[in-house]
Order: sequence, then structure tokens, then C-alpha cells
Amino acid sequence: MKTTVKNLAITEDLALRFKKSYKFKMGGTQTVVFPKGESFYFDDRQYYSGRGAKYNSSIRHEFLDIIIVSQKKLKDYVIKINELNAKIAANKKAKKAYDKRILQAKKDGIYTIDHNGYVDLSDNEWQSNNFDAARLANTLKISVKDATLLHSKGKTYVFAKSEDGNTYELYHSDLSCNYLSIWTGVATPERIAEFEPKEWQSAPYAGLVGQTSNNNHFVC
Repeated sequence: MKTTVKNLAITEDLALRFKKSYKFKMGGTQTVVFPKGESFYFDDRQYYSGRGAKYNSSIRHEFLDIIIVSQKKLKDYVIKINELNAKIAANKKAKKAYDKRILQAKKDGIYTIDHNGYVDLSDNEWQSNNFDAARLANTLKISVKDATLLHSKGKTYVFAKSEDGNTYELYHSDLSCNYLSIWTGVATPERIAEFEPKEWQSAPYAGLVGQTSNNNHFVC
């Protein structure tokens, strides 16, 4: 049900959202009053304890008295709540559709790819930094061997020739500090020429991050 000012429950939790901040670090007091007279008193005064208790007599508190919540402020709050709830509902709907698409793709033995070129992975896959190389190979019509190269843990680039005549660039960021996210797109000859196999293969610690001797595999 959509929230309106009329059906909005006036509670202490709601009053907390309209409290004002205190100028002094040791707090103070205030009473939040709503349009129909509902009021909530807050005593937020703080005091020192233990050895610091001797300073309590010099503590400064701010007494804000009454904080009026106008009808307009309530309406603005309701608008924000409804906007937030609409976003939450839309996100839930999108997530449900995404999970359904993921499940169907798995049954079909492939992955779906979104309009930005990212492979749709399940929650378990991106959190565990793992994917099905055979399914990815089926998706792009590349060899399973090339798809498997993407299992390296460092920042990885793979260039894989496809049955459709294209060479695809596949990429994921360093998995030591990121969850798995696979991007793919058609690679131009100019893009492929930017990568020199011997340079990457001879780099210090290349093997530790997953670099292999395959000339289409680049890891750092």
C-alpha cells in the first residue's frame, strides 16, 4: 500500500528522523511535535563517568525546546519514502527476472550477455570467482581451452577466435581484490596489436598471477 500523510504512523522512530542536531558534543534535549499534536521528548544529554565525572558540572547542553514538524515536511518525507519503496520494488522485480534468465541460460548450456558486454553470472559465481568455461565457450563459439584461460586470478585479458569469424576480447579485473565480472567484446586488429606476448610472459612474478605461455593470454 502506498504511504500517504493520512496513513503514516506517527511513532518515536518517525520523530527521530525530524530531530535537530545539537551544537554541543554532550547533546541536549528537544521535543518533536507533529501537526496533529503528537509529541516526543528526547533527552540526549550525556555525562562523564568514572574519573571524568568531576567535569560534569561544567558540561554544556543545548535545550532546543520544541521542534515543529510542518505538514509540508511530512508530505516531503512521504514522497521520499514512496520513491524509495518504488526503487526497492523495481530492484526486486529486476533481480527476479535476472535470476530467471540466469537459470534458463544454465539449462541451455550458455550464458547471457547484457547490453554493456558483461556476462550474466549467478550470485554464487561472482562471489566465488568461478564460472563454467564450457558454457562461456558455447556462448561465444570459442574453444573451451581459450575460455579456461580466463580462470587466472590476476587482471586478465584473453583474445579468442570464434566460429563466427570474430576475435573476442575477454577481460576480468584482479580477483585478489574484486569479485568476478567478465566483460567481452569484438577485438579489432589494432586492439590485439597492443599486447605483446613475450613482454607479458617475461614480466616479474607473471606466473604467480596466472600468466601462461599462451600467446592470446595476458595477466598482470
